[in-house]
Amino acid sequence: MMTLFGDLRWEDPQGLRQWLAAHDLKHQALAQALGRAGVPSPAFLLADEIDENWIDTHATVHNLLALQFAPDTDAGVYDLLADFQEDQPTFYAWHDLHNQIHQRLDQALGIT
Repeated sequence: MMTLFGDLRWEDPQGLRQWLAAHDLKHQALAQALGRAGVPSPAFLLADEIDENWIDTHATVHNLLALQFAPDTDAGVYDLLADFQEDQPTFYAWHDLHNQIHQRLDQALGIT
C-alpha cells in the first residue's frame, strides 16, 4: 500500500523501517507546530522500535494534534491504539486510517 510516508507491505521489515524514518520527520514538524501553539507534546522518537509505548504515545500525539489543529474533528474517532502489526487486515486498515488523519492535519495546517 502506498502511504504518505512510502510504500508499505505486510511483513516487510525494511519497508517499515523506511516508513518509520519518514513518519518521524513528519512528526518532528508537527511537534514544532504544537510547540508554537503552546501545547506540550510527549517526547519520544517515532523511529524507535514499535511497541505498546510507541502505539500509546503516537495515539496521544495524534489526539493532541486533532484537538489543536482540527477541532471540528472528533479526536475520539482516531482508533490508533490497535497494534497494527497484529494481523494483515488490521495492518492495512490502521495505515489507511492513519493516512486519512495525516491528510486532515496537513489540510488544517495548510501543508501540501
